[in-house]
Amino acid sequence: MLRFFCSIFAVCVVTVNCYAEPNLTVQGLSSEGKLPNRILEALIAREGGYTIVYPDDKSGIETSEPKLHSEILSGERDLMWTLTSKAHEEKFQAVYIPLYRGLIGMRIALVKAQNLNLFKNVSSLQDLQQFKAGQGLMWADTKILESNQLKVVKELKYLNLFPMLEGGRFDYFPRGYPNPLVKLNVKPNIIWLSNPISCLNTQPRFIFLYAKGIPNYTII
Repeated sequence: MLRFFCSIFAVCVVTVNCYAEPNLTVQGLSSEGKLPNRILEALIAREGGYTIVYPDDKSGIETSEPKLHSEILSGERDLMWTLTSKAHEEKFQAVYIPLYRGLIGMRIALVKAQNLNLFKNVSSLQDLQQFKAGQGLMWADTKILESNQLKVVKELKYLNLFPMLEGGRFDYFPRGYPNPLVKLNVKPNIIWLSNPISCLNTQPRFIFLYAKGIPNYTII
C-alpha cells in the first residue's frame, strides 16, 4: 500500500515546492512513523531533491491544529494532513486521495481500564448518546458527532485528552482504527482499547492539505 501511495503523491510534493526552498516542512514528529510521514519519507528517498523537516521535533510536541492552519496559510509550513471538511477545503488546497482508505472513519475507543466493557450493551446511536466523547476542538469529526446528538467534551490540544480521559472528564476517546495503536504506551495500565463501536462510522477522508495559490500543474 505504501508503494501505491508514493507513486500517486510523487507529483504532488514536487508541485507544493515548485518555487520554495528545498526543505519540505511537514506536520508531526519524525519519531512517530505515522502513515503520512512514511509516505513522504519513502517518496523523498526515492525521488530525491527535498529534505523533510519536522519543526515539531524541536519541542517534541505536535503543533495544535489551529496553529498548523496558521502556519500553512502563512507559508511557515508546507504540508499537513487531517480529516477533511467543507471548511478545510475552502481554506486549503486538498489532495483528494484518502490516506487510510476510509479506516480513519471506523471507530474504536480508548477508555479507562475499569471501563473496558463500556460498550457491551451499545447497539445503536441512541445507546451511545448516554456517554461523553473526548474530541479535538477543531477536528472535522467533532461536528459530525455533535450533529448526531452525541455528547462531546472538546479540547484544543490533542495530548491533553489523555489525562482528561484518565480524570473522568469524558467516558471515551473515539479514534480511527490506525490511531490508538501508536498511543497505547501513554498509560497502558489506565487506558485501554474498547470493543469496536459498530454504530459509529463517520466516513470522513483523511487527506493532505496545503496552501492555496501554489501552482497546481499536475495534481491528480
